Amino acid sequence: MSQYQQLLNELDGLLGDIGILKADGEHYEYVESIRDLLLGHLDDVQKETINEVLRSVYSSDKPTITKADFTKIKKAVSSALGMDVNEAMQETLLETVTEVYGGGQEVVLGFRPTFIAVDTKAVEWLQKDCVYWVGNHYGNDMREKLLSISQDIVESGISRKDAAELLESSFGDEFSRSRTYWDGLANHVVTRGREFGSVSGYETGGIQRFQVLAHIDSRTSDICREMNGRIIEVAKAVELRDSLLDAATPEDVKTIAPWKKGKDIKGKKTKDLPVGMSLPPYHFKCRTTTVAVEDDAKEDENKS
Repeated sequence: MSQYQQLLNELDGLLGDIGILKADGEHYEYVESIRDLLLGHLDDVQKETINEVLRSVYSSDKPTITKADFTKIKKAVSSALGMDVNEAMQETLLETVTEVYGGGQEVVLGFRPTFIAVDTKAVEWLQKDCVYWVGNHYGNDMREKLLSISQDIVESGISRKDAAELLESSFGDEFSRSRTYWDGLANHVVTRGREFGSVSGYETGGIQRFQVLAHIDSRTSDICREMNGRIIEVAKAVELRDSLLDAATPEDVKTIAPWKKGKDIKGKKTKDLPVGMSLPPYHFKCRTTTVAVEDDAKEDENKS
């Protein structure tokens, strides 16, 4: 089995834990589309680009890697692992987040309403947010690590054969390590898209409050245990969504909706929580959801 296929199989298993998935497999196609998008950077074209670099390393008659070789490696790596996400990938992601968002509306309302301006803005924002983090991972994390390895090879003066073997293994290692990143990002896209859609449904349906529901098991995070059962005003969730949609940079997003630890909010009343805590996701690979409640619904007295 190829490394690429092994990654796909492992990721399929991990994505099965996402809270949106139902026992009957409903919505699986959304996760599958995101999975294919996020793992698309391991496709044959990119691997062939890397193989071309390795062939050039092997083929030269010089005994060691030179600065000219490093320049060639840098150009190929930057091209293969660059910031750009092609139009086809962006279109697939937009279609997928639109469906996830609409699914969130439908869960609340029982039907999918016609999109209004804020809905269109929301799905476009979700797409751009994901595209940024795809590019950020390759453009900053993987590329810099791999170029650093290449620079070390140039400075060490090891043989071309050893250098090629080290480069090949390093590329494979970095791809393998990125699997958990794609898993978390796919989960993040689905969770945030679903909850944005739910907020739209709450607004359309005139619903005033909703309850946070964590998936409780041995893997439930401390923050989700603390948020579980809390009843939140829809108005606060609308404020959070609108603030995120107006965020100018990814750093603004982190400031508006920071991921906190359970200890940060332990003992705090729901009404005293910051607006940024109004909606999941609350952390990497978060499985928590929200559900509408009646106006007279009560939450745990320790949290109300």
